[in-house]
Amino acid sequence: MGSMPAVGLAVLSIVLLLVLNQTRKSLSLAREKSRLVTDSAIDAIVTADGSGHILSFNQAAERMFGYSASEVIGRPLPTIMPDRFRKAHETGFKRYLETGEAHVIGKVVELAGRKKSGEEFPLELSLASGRTPKGPLFSAIIRDATERKNMEETLLLKTVELARSKTELDQLELFSYVATHDLREPLYKIISFGDLLKMHCGASLDDKGRHDLQLMQDAAARMSRMIEELREFSKIGSEEIAFTPVDLNSVVQEVLSDLKLRIEESRSTVELQQLPTVRANRTQLRQLFQNLIANAIKFHADDRPSRIVIKRGMEGRDMVGVIVEDNGIGFEEKYLDRIFKPFQRLHGAARYEGSGMGLAICRKIILRHGGSITAKSAPGKGSVFTITLPTPSKAGESQ
Repeated sequence: MGSMPAVGLAVLSIVLLLVLNQTRKSLSLAREKSRLVTDSAIDAIVTADGSGHILSFNQAAERMFGYSASEVIGRPLPTIMPDRFRKAHETGFKRYLETGEAHVIGKVVELAGRKKSGEEFPLELSLASGRTPKGPLFSAIIRDATERKNMEETLLLKTVELARSKTELDQLELFSYVATHDLREPLYKIISFGDLLKMHCGASLDDKGRHDLQLMQDAAARMSRMIEELREFSKIGSEEIAFTPVDLNSVVQEVLSDLKLRIEESRSTVELQQLPTVRANRTQLRQLFQNLIANAIKFHADDRPSRIVIKRGMEGRDMVGVIVEDNGIGFEEKYLDRIFKPFQRLHGAARYEGSGMGLAICRKIILRHGGSITAKSAPGKGSVFTITLPTPSKAGESQ
């Protein structure tokens, strides 16, 4: 009987050891599962103790900040903050420990982080807190906001650019209205009286007189063409148009048929690859491609005939690209903005006919469709025009 307590104590000790060992295994397994979860997270997860020192630093945090976990564990949280935020952090941290008052806990806030290299970057932080037997514990989920910020800045710039473009177009449309209505009558008189003068007095004029009369008639005819182009330009934005699915292959084929004689006379070649179907106004797209192809034919290089390639470009969820590429004279890209403005010419009218309205009309058509147009070029190397247009599946097109 005297030995039973000792045996019982031994058995109890063994049981306690087994339980403790199992508990340690369970805790170890739980920690391992927790580590796997945090390391597989796409966001950075950082925990800190009540003194503000880092306890854990997952793999996403390592990638985001450039530190290894071993470099920051045990160091204060301001290690990964820009210096200008440290005082505010220390004040807020102290206030929370003393009063429990929190300004950022339980909220998503935008701050800035500092990488090991010293580079700062925008971030979104969601902070939570809890109590443990050893004191308070803080956990932060951090997301790099650089891409979102860049997209917001790009969107803002695009919005400002579109607003500026709309103001310019509105002003030009007002001018177009005045020009096409108020100038046509006096211009018609100049042309008519010029014709009468040539008919009745042409024989009595000397060479200089006939030359001057011809210059006047040429200038009047040129102005008449400009007024007509202004009228077409103003119509693009003022008329109600229907948007329907449009097969670009058939549109471009029609344009090539219209331009057949000019293509043959200039010995140009046009390669049409498979094009997409877009949501657009067919009439305006015919005008768009007619202007682009005619431009490519007109601005050909002296030592080679024009070669024009029309093909499909990049495709997004709601937009699709089309490329019109030529081997013509090209232009310096510093003039890219200028070529899409009305009456802007990079070359003299004596060599290349036209008033400089073709690309301005193209741009206005594209803007009306909610797309974009740009170009890449170099002198003597040809030009590549890239346009984007909405796909038939895009919802909510503006009419």
